[in-house]
Amino acid sequence: MTVAIVFVCNMNYLVPSVGAALQARRHTSDPAVKIIVFVTDGNDESLASTKSRVQDASISIRSVNLTKLASIEGIRATDSNPVPIASFARLFLHDMLEPDIERFLYLDGDIDITGALDSLLALPMPSGGFLAAPDVLCMIASERSRRATITKDYFRGIGLERDDQYFNAGVLLVDRSGWANVAQRAIDFLYANPRACVANDQSALNATAGSYRGRLSLLWNYQTEYMHVVDPRRWGHFPAIWHFTGSAKPWQTDQLVWGNEFGQGYRLAAELMNGTPIAPPPAKNDLVAEGVRESHKGRWRLKWLYPWRRISRGRKIFANL
Repeated sequence: MTVAIVFVCNMNYLVPSVGAALQARRHTSDPAVKIIVFVTDGNDESLASTKSRVQDASISIRSVNLTKLASIEGIRATDSNPVPIASFARLFLHDMLEPDIERFLYLDGDIDITGALDSLLALPMPSGGFLAAPDVLCMIASERSRRATITKDYFRGIGLERDDQYFNAGVLLVDRSGWANVAQRAIDFLYANPRACVANDQSALNATAGSYRGRLSLLWNYQTEYMHVVDPRRWGHFPAIWHFTGSAKPWQTDQLVWGNEFGQGYRLAAELMNGTPIAPPPAKNDLVAEGVRESHKGRWRLKWLYPWRRISRGRKIFANL
């Protein structure tokens, strides 16, 4: 079986994506597994220096020009939740990959990979479908709060009948044979219901996946708000993929829940690409500051105002490890 690990980014996010790709190579024992970083706004000239730096790691950096993305640009749900248009390119991976690739692992670039990926790449999945881990909103929707009400309304707006159905699309193990169908269903929903798609293509995928989606352990996608509740290493569980969701990343500030041992992939790539025209993404100080405030507020509220939520959320996390 031909397998690939795939990232999609724009030039602004190339450094963290390359860092995650370097970690993926380090934690994949089979050298035949292809690792590819698609860049939506680059060209051979602008990517030449990066290609040469990662050549020894057998990582492929490719420019991809997707005219289909231009039409999606105009239907993104809200300006208050902007995402790079490159995020939508994962919906076209079936067109971007070589025909011989039978399954692929799609990964966001804002991650650290600290454990072996071999068992993940070999997991069974629904025929023509994919695996994805629960999103942090799943542990919030069943609570009694304004945020829970908004979350539940959002879930019902995209047709989810249960609060635990919603998944995070930053880590997807995909049966390539079915991705064209899965992605087209999501694209059709996105065009028909742009206001319901608060999380853009993640919303659309959740709305249409149905039985095509199988459940993935949080050990393969441990997100920031889960870390606010508990570091699973305290329970003897060691995630292989840590996902830095939110507007602030551990390489931008040391004031987050993530310790100094996180953001290693980013720092590895920044050092490797030092001296090339490729620069690390500039930090948007207002977004970083807002992310830090929200992080501190969320942890403070769990500790002092709603300690029972910490317990109930912890139980939900444990059940999905």
